[in-house]
Amino acid sequence: MLQSGGDVNKNSSKIFAKIIKCFVKESGKYFLVTDAYFYIPCYFTPKAYQDFKAKNANLNLTDLQNHVILITDWSLEMSKVSSANVFTSYCGIEIKLIVKAFSP
Repeated sequence: MLQSGGDVNKNSSKIFAKIIKCFVKESGKYFLVTDAYFYIPCYFTPKAYQDFKAKNANLNLTDLQNHVILITDWSLEMSKVSSANVFTSYCGIEIKLIVKAFSP
């Protein structure tokens, strides 16, 4: 993503898995998922959150900490931020995992 200037469509079918199974490290102020090596913040679309609540009325997003989730529809975004204010960034760049559909 960084080498392509933020264009995640370049060679994405060769690089990215269609479904991501990951561990929820944090679910408080930031929702961080990990593959046990890298951490990335998740940002849920309103539809993803509504679908989750419709299927899991007794669960909140914060309840998913220390559990595994299956992300079935997603995209990546890169944005310029102040690294002094956003700890998930590096050199003023944050890569965000935009979650469009998932299940616990």
